[in-house]
Amino acid sequence: SPKLTNSSKYFFRTWPSDIAEALAMASYASNELGIASVSCLYINNDYGVGLAIPFSEKFTALGGQILGKEVFEQNATDMRAQLTKIKQQKPDAIYLAGNPREMARCITQARELGITAKFLSISTLNDREVFELVSNEDIEGAVITDASFDPNSDRPEAQRFMRAFREKFNKEPGILANTAYDALMILVHAMSQVGTDSDSIAEYLHHMKTYPGVAGPINFTGGGDVNRPIRISIARDGKFEVLSNKYME
Repeated sequence: SPKLTNSSKYFFRTWPSDIAEALAMASYASNELGIASVSCLYINNDYGVGLAIPFSEKFTALGGQILGKEVFEQNATDMRAQLTKIKQQKPDAIYLAGNPREMARCITQARELGITAKFLSISTLNDREVFELVSNEDIEGAVITDASFDPNSDRPEAQRFMRAFREKFNKEPGILANTAYDALMILVHAMSQVGTDSDSIAEYLHHMKTYPGVAGPINFTGGGDVNRPIRISIARDGKFEVLSNKYME
């Protein structure tokens, strides 16, 4: 939630703010994909609102058109009413934000209704559950902002983490394992530099230049948000592949 930024001098996070993902997708959709019109479909809570509003504002500022905004409730199973309205709007793309299960239902039901618009979405769509619920054909071509761990990264830190995780747990790390690991190891690093006093740790982290995290080089904004790359990925043949590794602002 963007509301957490600047909430405390002790607040830091290793997962990007919703605003960072929303602005990245708005820029990529407009500048790289050439999308002119979008309808938004998002979960009716702080998470969905925190993505849909900044995305809409940025996309509009870049010259794009937001044709409509529809919401669904958490654990909703039928989004056909909202999707029928979106179908009438005839957008180039649908910006979809929510939890994996509900988003999977949105995609399946949209295709059942004959909606062919491209889906633009968020890191949460890169979840094993989504590909268990949606056919590869229906999700093919969906583009997401992807802050999740890239298991194909050639960074030494990432490769060491992958080996250690597999040896310890005998399975692949999920999309959040690396951010938890980075959070703990950044704290260990800070304490190795300034000790265990909370004010000293906070001061150090606010001015830390770069930490070589598993997810990428990390430092923090004044409000405690992480500075690290957000990838752009696309659904191809039942998985997400990286389109771009650069920051999109």
